[in-house]
Amino acid sequence: MLFPSLMVSTFAVVSVLDRTHALPIQTNSSKDAWSNDTRKLNRRAPTPITLDLSPVVIRGLEVGYTTNIQIGGNPNDFKVLMDTGSSTFWVIHESSRQKGNHNTIGPGTSQTLRVSDNPFSIAYNDGAELSGVVGSDSVNVGGAVVNGLPFGVANVLNAAIAGGVEDGVMGLARGVRSRTGTPTVLEILARLHIIPAPVMGWGIGRRNSEVMFGGINQRKFTGQLRQVPMRSSRDPAQQRFDNGAIRVEISQASMGNSIITTSPRIGILDTGASAIHTPASDAARLNAQIPGNVLSPEGHTLIPCQNAIPLSLNIGNVWYTLDPRDIVGPPVPQAPGLCFSNIVGDLLEDEDWTIGIPFFKNFYVVMDLVASQVGLATLV
Repeated sequence: MLFPSLMVSTFAVVSVLDRTHALPIQTNSSKDAWSNDTRKLNRRAPTPITLDLSPVVIRGLEVGYTTNIQIGGNPNDFKVLMDTGSSTFWVIHESSRQKGNHNTIGPGTSQTLRVSDNPFSIAYNDGAELSGVVGSDSVNVGGAVVNGLPFGVANVLNAAIAGGVEDGVMGLARGVRSRTGTPTVLEILARLHIIPAPVMGWGIGRRNSEVMFGGINQRKFTGQLRQVPMRSSRDPAQQRFDNGAIRVEISQASMGNSIITTSPRIGILDTGASAIHTPASDAARLNAQIPGNVLSPEGHTLIPCQNAIPLSLNIGNVWYTLDPRDIVGPPVPQAPGLCFSNIVGDLLEDEDWTIGIPFFKNFYVVMDLVASQVGLATLV
């Protein structure tokens, strides 16, 4: 459900280095209104913003990536999960009973925080749930400060959220289905001409990781950056509305030298997913190509921790082959030498695949929301 947008007008002051500009932001206004306002501004050429990413590691598995931002008068950094699988930006309110040791926002830390009566709530696929209201405050993203930027202020969290290391989530799919009814942070930065365009360049490496807002980092990849169009869902339930997900078509998938799927699949590019998620039948056929695979009593596929069989995806008539070690998940304590497979068959037959971190660790991924294209190249 899409909740009502913030029904008040706020005044946004944008400062990047020595640039300071002001314009009215109506969070429930149309794209045309945004465009008309921003065209009136006379400012220096916008430049991309690079954000360093830190891995969130659970049981040796990277399950997401965070960056640090600043909000309002709170002197402490907010550690937010950078998630292309969702569209909503939110942090935790100081009044939440489940806040634990998380950094929070509220009148006690920021006198510039404004809170509306408009509710929002989110239920993620992994079972995490939260609810609260829409608020606004100054937000500093990589040195770019936007005053009056809207975001969700969560005061009710379930255990999956409360137990996480992140203080919030910055959803970076297309903002058409943001639960706060507002554009994403990336889209706002682009509409205010702080960055050149709503483009993201993801370089999730094995040592250093980053995302660039507004451009690409040529030093992060080698060879040609190949462009493919974004696609619509093949799931009939998803075809009835646009949920903002960033999807590509996977014409074939193989394990080793064996082609497993010959009809197209659709994959959602999700930096907040720790594995490759597929329908059960697809995962079973892919994992069956790994020698020594077994099914646990709980229904999980286990594979040798020293797996040498790679997964390859054909996207735009180009094969993208993942390092075999990225197919290997956490070790199984009760079964020495076996690990959980990172190809997980937990989706319904018509659902789109989720292409998570194992793919991003091998390829530089560019998401261009204007051209509706995805660029792919070999990560350095």
